[in-house]
Amino acid sequence: MRVLRTKRSSSSLVTVCFCFTALCVVESDITKAAGVVGGEVTIQCSYADKWFGKSNDKYFCRKKCDSYNDILVQTQKNKNYIEKGRYTIHDKRNGDFTVTIKNLVKSDSGTYWCGVDRSIKVSYQEVRLTVTDEVHPMSPQPSQTSLQHPHTPPQPSQTSLQHPHTPPQPSQTSLQHPHTPPQPSQT
Repeated sequence: MRVLRTKRSSSSLVTVCFCFTALCVVESDITKAAGVVGGEVTIQCSYADKWFGKSNDKYFCRKKCDSYNDILVQTQKNKNYIEKGRYTIHDKRNGDFTVTIKNLVKSDSGTYWCGVDRSIKVSYQEVRLTVTDEVHPMSPQPSQTSLQHPHTPPQPSQTSLQHPHTPPQPSQTSLQHPHTPPQPSQT
C-alpha cells in the first residue's frame, strides 16, 4: 500500500491511498504428477506469455504462494536454473519451466502451485502430486508346463516351423519329467 499525503490547508491533511493488492489471479487446469518413494519427479509448468514472461520470476510453492515462506524454489531474473535442497527449477524461456523434486517421500503428496510473476496479474498452475511406495517388479509367472503335478509326466507338444514356400512337415517335441526315463522321439 502506498500512502500519499497532501496538504489542503495548514490545519487539515488529506490522505490518498493507492492499493495494488487486488491483483488478478489466473488459474489453469490441474496438472497431475506421480512418483515413488526415493525417486524423483519432474513437473512441467507453462506460462502463456512466451515473450514477456521470459524475464519474469517463476516459482514453485507448496501452498498458494501467499507468502515468501510458501515458495520452495524460484528463478531470478538473470538465473533460469536454480537448485535448492531437493528442488530444482529450470526456466527454458520458451513458455515452459520444469520443477524436479528428488528423494521423494510419502509426505510430498499433495497440492503444489507453479507461479509466474506478471506486472498486472499473477498466473498460477495447480499441481497434484501423488507419491506411492516403491514399485516392486512382478515376479515371473510360471509357464504352463511348470504347473504340472511333480509325479505326472508332461504331455507332448507339437510345433512346426515352416518356410513360406515349403509344405508343412509335422514334427513332435516331447517334454520329459525329470524322474521319467526318456522316450524315443518321433522324427
